[in-house]
Amino acid sequence: MNKMEIMRKIEQEEIVIIQEEVKVDFDNRQQSPIGFQWHNRHYEVLEVLTMSKDLCENLNYLVLTNKGIFKLILVKDNNQLTISKSKWVLNFQVMEDIAYPNKRVNAVIH
Repeated sequence: MNKMEIMRKIEQEEIVIIQEEVKVDFDNRQQSPIGFQWHNRHYEVLEVLTMSKDLCENLNYLVLTNKGIFKLILVKDNNQLTISKSKWVLNFQVMEDIAYPNKRVNAVIH
């Protein structure tokens, strides 16, 4: 799936909402997540597809992992402070297309 297809899926809400706090391994030098733990499984970040800030100044990362495409959000407790307690939230997973003979279906791959 290329970036345009991924963004189309997100716009058409072909996603699975997760909204769970997760533990993230973060590379401070590159300012990028390198992996996360979810349901006792490790997800390795292969590529950061997009990085942005939302209206609340939270950092949003759309990442390609070894087990699918996910959105991670770094949520700060106090956006007014430069340094503030924060947490990582696994926001959603993008559904992937799986081709079956004569059919195409969306599925969540773990």
